[in-house]
Amino acid sequence: MATMATIMLSIHSFFEGAALGLSEELSVVLVIFLAIIAHKWAASFALAINININKTCMNFISRFMLFTIFVIMTPLGIVFGQAAQNYVTNPYVEPTFTAIAAGTFIYMGTLHGLDRSVLVKDCCNTKQYSFVIIGFTIMAIVAIWT
Repeated sequence: MATMATIMLSIHSFFEGAALGLSEELSVVLVIFLAIIAHKWAASFALAINININKTCMNFISRFMLFTIFVIMTPLGIVFGQAAQNYVTNPYVEPTFTAIAAGTFIYMGTLHGLDRSVLVKDCCNTKQYSFVIIGFTIMAIVAIWT
Protein backbone atom coordinates (compact mmCIF):
# COMPACT_ATOMS: atom_id res chain seq x y z
CA MET A 1 0.00 0.00 0.00
CA ALA A 2 2.81 2.44 0.86
CA THR A 3 4.54 1.68 -2.43
CA MET A 4 1.39 2.39 -4.43
CA ALA A 5 0.80 5.64 -2.53
CA THR A 6 4.40 6.66 -3.23
CA ILE A 7 4.03 5.91 -6.94
CA MET A 8 0.75 7.83 -7.22
CA LEU A 9 1.97 10.88 -5.31
CA SER A 10 5.33 10.82 -7.11
CA ILE A 11 3.69 10.84 -10.54
CA HIS A 12 1.57 13.80 -9.51
CA SER A 13 4.59 15.59 -8.02
CA PHE A 14 6.61 15.07 -11.19
CA PHE A 15 3.87 16.49 -13.39
CA GLU A 16 3.28 19.50 -11.16
CA GLY A 17 7.03 20.16 -11.18
CA ALA A 18 7.08 19.84 -14.97
CA ALA A 19 4.19 22.29 -15.23
CA LEU A 20 6.14 24.72 -13.06
CA GLY A 21 9.34 24.24 -15.04
CA LEU A 22 7.57 24.74 -18.36
CA SER A 23 5.85 27.95 -17.31
CA GLU A 24 7.21 31.12 -18.84
CA GLU A 25 5.01 33.87 -17.44
CA LEU A 26 5.68 35.04 -13.88
CA SER A 27 1.98 35.03 -12.98
CA VAL A 28 1.63 31.39 -14.07
CA VAL A 29 4.81 30.42 -12.21
CA LEU A 30 3.50 32.06 -9.03
CA VAL A 31 0.10 30.39 -9.28
CA ILE A 32 1.59 26.93 -9.83
CA PHE A 33 4.21 27.49 -7.12
CA LEU A 34 1.56 28.57 -4.62
CA ALA A 35 -0.61 25.59 -5.58
CA ILE A 36 2.34 23.26 -4.96
CA ILE A 37 3.14 24.88 -1.61
CA ALA A 38 -0.53 24.88 -0.60
CA HIS A 39 -0.93 21.11 -0.81
CA LYS A 40 2.56 19.57 -0.66
CA TRP A 41 2.38 19.40 3.12
CA ALA A 42 -0.84 17.37 2.97
CA ALA A 43 0.60 14.92 0.44
CA SER A 44 3.77 14.55 2.50
CA PHE A 45 1.79 14.01 5.68
CA ALA A 46 -0.50 11.45 4.05
CA LEU A 47 2.44 9.55 2.61
CA ALA A 48 4.34 9.63 5.91
CA ILE A 49 1.29 8.22 7.71
CA ASN A 50 0.87 5.55 5.03
CA ILE A 51 4.53 4.56 5.23
CA ASN A 52 4.46 4.59 9.04
CA ILE A 53 1.42 2.29 9.10
CA ASN A 54 3.45 -0.27 7.16
CA LYS A 55 6.59 -0.01 9.28
CA THR A 56 6.16 -3.50 10.69
CA CYS A 57 6.62 -5.05 7.24
CA MET A 58 9.21 -2.55 5.94
CA ASN A 59 12.63 -1.74 7.29
CA PHE A 60 13.86 1.82 7.84
CA ILE A 61 15.85 1.95 4.59
CA SER A 62 12.81 0.93 2.51
CA ARG A 63 10.62 3.52 4.19
CA PHE A 64 13.31 6.17 3.76
CA MET A 65 13.72 5.32 0.06
CA LEU A 66 9.97 5.53 -0.58
CA PHE A 67 9.78 8.97 0.98
CA THR A 68 12.95 10.11 -0.80
CA ILE A 69 11.50 9.10 -4.16
CA PHE A 70 8.46 11.25 -3.45
CA VAL A 71 10.56 14.19 -2.24
CA ILE A 72 12.77 14.37 -5.35
CA MET A 73 9.96 14.14 -7.91
CA THR A 74 8.92 17.80 -7.91
CA PRO A 75 12.49 19.07 -8.40
CA LEU A 76 13.03 16.44 -11.12
CA GLY A 77 9.84 17.60 -12.80
CA ILE A 78 11.05 21.21 -12.67
CA VAL A 79 14.37 20.24 -14.25
CA PHE A 80 12.54 18.20 -16.88
CA GLY A 81 10.21 21.12 -17.60
CA GLN A 82 13.08 23.56 -17.95
CA ALA A 83 14.92 21.20 -20.30
CA ALA A 84 11.79 20.59 -22.35
CA GLN A 85 11.15 24.32 -22.54
CA ASN A 86 14.60 24.85 -24.04
CA TYR A 87 14.33 22.07 -26.63
CA VAL A 88 10.64 21.71 -27.50
CA THR A 89 8.97 24.45 -29.51
CA ASN A 90 5.48 22.94 -29.61
CA PRO A 91 3.07 25.43 -28.00
CA TYR A 92 0.95 22.60 -26.57
CA VAL A 93 3.62 21.17 -24.26
CA GLU A 94 3.10 23.62 -21.37
CA PRO A 95 -0.71 23.41 -21.33
CA THR A 96 -0.55 19.62 -21.62
CA PHE A 97 1.65 19.24 -18.54
CA THR A 98 -0.38 21.82 -16.64
CA ALA A 99 -3.57 19.90 -17.49
CA ILE A 100 -2.04 16.58 -16.42
CA ALA A 101 -0.86 18.11 -13.14
CA ALA A 102 -4.31 19.62 -12.52
CA GLY A 103 -6.04 16.39 -13.49
CA THR A 104 -3.96 14.26 -11.14
CA PHE A 105 -4.54 16.81 -8.37
CA ILE A 106 -8.30 16.70 -8.89
CA TYR A 107 -8.32 12.90 -9.12
CA MET A 108 -6.27 12.44 -5.96
CA GLY A 109 -8.19 15.11 -4.07
CA THR A 110 -11.70 14.10 -5.02
CA LEU A 111 -12.17 10.80 -6.78
CA HIS A 112 -9.39 8.55 -5.47
CA GLY A 113 -10.75 6.44 -2.66
CA LEU A 114 -14.22 7.92 -2.95
CA ASP A 115 -15.77 4.58 -2.04
CA ARG A 116 -13.93 4.71 1.31
CA SER A 117 -14.70 8.39 1.86
CA VAL A 118 -16.37 9.47 5.06
CA LEU A 119 -18.56 11.73 2.94
CA VAL A 120 -19.94 8.77 0.99
CA LYS A 121 -20.35 6.54 4.05
CA ASP A 122 -22.06 9.29 6.04
CA CYS A 123 -23.92 10.91 3.18
CA CYS A 124 -26.45 12.49 5.46
CA ASN A 125 -23.87 14.49 7.41
CA THR A 126 -24.59 18.02 6.21
CA LYS A 127 -21.58 19.53 7.98
CA GLN A 128 -19.04 17.33 6.16
CA TYR A 129 -20.80 17.79 2.83
CA SER A 130 -20.82 21.56 3.34
CA PHE A 131 -17.06 21.59 3.94
CA VAL A 132 -16.46 19.69 0.71
CA ILE A 133 -18.65 22.10 -1.25
CA ILE A 134 -16.94 25.10 0.40
CA GLY A 135 -13.54 23.65 -0.52
CA PHE A 136 -14.55 23.10 -4.15
CA THR A 137 -16.01 26.60 -4.30
CA ILE A 138 -12.87 28.22 -2.92
CA MET A 139 -10.68 26.35 -5.39
CA ALA A 140 -13.01 27.31 -8.26
CA ILE A 141 -12.88 30.98 -7.24
CA VAL A 142 -9.08 30.85 -7.04
CA ALA A 143 -8.96 29.23 -10.49
CA ILE A 144 -11.26 31.87 -11.98
CA TRP A 145 -9.47 34.72 -10.20
CA THR A 146 -6.06 33.70 -11.51
